[in-house]
Amino acid sequence: MARPLNLPGDMFTTYHSSPPHRLPLILLATLLGCSGGTVDYGQTGKELGVNLEGVSDWGRSWMFADAMKHARKWGSVFTPWDELSPVDAQGWPTRDAAIVVMAGEIPADIAGTYKLSFLGNAQVAPIASNFTVVNQVYDAATNTTTADLVVDDTLNQIMISFVGQPGGVKNVRLMRPGHTDADQFTRQFLKLLKPFTVLRFMDYSNTNYNLERTWSDRLLPTYATQQRPRQGASWEYAIDLCNTAGKDAWINVPDQADDNYVRNLATLLRDRLRPDLKIYVEWSNEVWNDMFGQTQRNYAATRAELAAGGSNLNADGETNFYYLAWRRTARRVKELSDIFRDVFGDGAMMTRVRPVLASQLYRMVVLTQGLEFIERQYGPPSRYFYAASETNYFSIASENRTDLTVDQIFAELPAGLRAEQDQEMYFGSFCRYYKLKNIAYEAGPAFVGAESLDAKIAANRDDRMKNTLIDSINNWYAIGGELSMHYNLASPSTASTTGTRSVASSACTTTWRVRTACLGHGGSWSGWELKPRSSPPLKRYSRSRVRPSAPASVSRVR
Repeated sequence: MARPLNLPGDMFTTYHSSPPHRLPLILLATLLGCSGGTVDYGQTGKELGVNLEGVSDWGRSWMFADAMKHARKWGSVFTPWDELSPVDAQGWPTRDAAIVVMAGEIPADIAGTYKLSFLGNAQVAPIASNFTVVNQVYDAATNTTTADLVVDDTLNQIMISFVGQPGGVKNVRLMRPGHTDADQFTRQFLKLLKPFTVLRFMDYSNTNYNLERTWSDRLLPTYATQQRPRQGASWEYAIDLCNTAGKDAWINVPDQADDNYVRNLATLLRDRLRPDLKIYVEWSNEVWNDMFGQTQRNYAATRAELAAGGSNLNADGETNFYYLAWRRTARRVKELSDIFRDVFGDGAMMTRVRPVLASQLYRMVVLTQGLEFIERQYGPPSRYFYAASETNYFSIASENRTDLTVDQIFAELPAGLRAEQDQEMYFGSFCRYYKLKNIAYEAGPAFVGAESLDAKIAANRDDRMKNTLIDSINNWYAIGGELSMHYNLASPSTASTTGTRSVASSACTTTWRVRTACLGHGGSWSGWELKPRSSPPLKRYSRSRVRPSAPASVSRVR
């Protein structure tokens, strides 16, 4: 295990030369709280990235300054959560309607005065929210209504009705307190991103539920909301965020996206992303994980290809279906790499453009089948892939016990760290053999299961988790790992496992234990406590961490 890190007293100082400790001090800003300083990654040689949460009304990141971009589809006037209002091609209602803008938030965090504006002349009123509407004015010359929405510190949700405008209101904007129409992203959100160098847009792109096929299927930045059940949020906004924050982009291409979609996406990135920023390119997410639709679609596509004959997937006579499906995954990433090479040119590949072959840490055969296949059919994998990618999660054995205590969890975590490091070393050996970087697409503490939930929540909020996470990151760098992507920036539900920020923070604090700090200790079993509420039930989506067992025909290889 890596040597423990002694925390310096000046941990929030900006360093312009190599810091004295092996773990980059930038990580400590992530682990211990909000910092006004930054660390020069060029001096440390280490990077830490972060996964972003999806765009939703119950999210904790508050990415957009215009809260309407997080809203749901428009609903009926008195029951906006039904999302049944007819809308036009841009998602705006075509009759009187109401909308869920925020739900399940922490009251003190959303309090303030919001600036509302829209096209049309409608009466604005709260639904199951009880905020106050003041200063409502209609300008007939511009057909624009403006108003202030005053939200006190007792409300945990904002739902708004608009009544009286024939054909419905349009271009509704609701600027968060302290922001104006000139702001694209909240200052709070941008501050949260400061310690990280790379942003992974997997959940932002709704990757595990994304059904986009053609370029015209994608969600445009002009649409009424950026929360859509079967689409990702706008690529344009993702690029704008990277440009504004100065962060590299890690994109997840939808699994059904055709080649023209990929080419257009590559072109958009080439023309819109700052030239000094890098692009990590991944095909979908965990296309070995049977719980996801993309894996099942990959299985179906593999079966169809084999049935049609002439496939190179089984050119060596291999009959194990799962092997062939994992080969198809590697081939698709190779095809993405080829398209990006066409768009960006040879000189950008493996430098600015970094295709990633993501795999499963605990089934090495998923990775080896893909790499061996690419080498046989197309040549060195390093021509097509910048890195192979795994997870860097840690936990304990037998997580489903019902009698776990906090002390017991911490007594067992060192063994979990050692087991994880051993497997990561094994994964890294294949990366070195094929001359690929070893990076982690997700990382952090990952207690799975609802058993002993209180102990798991308490363990993640215990001061000892800080040093455990530091040990995990030190271990990662010690075995030759490079970029590690924490999962994730925010944790909106009790079903999620990790998050640097569990609740919206009304004040920064450097006290690590305070979970409302701008940056937490790097992981949360439960992003926030579910509390009873009298308002109508509101739907939620969650992404639980699972390590599915291998198919019966495949043995798990260590």
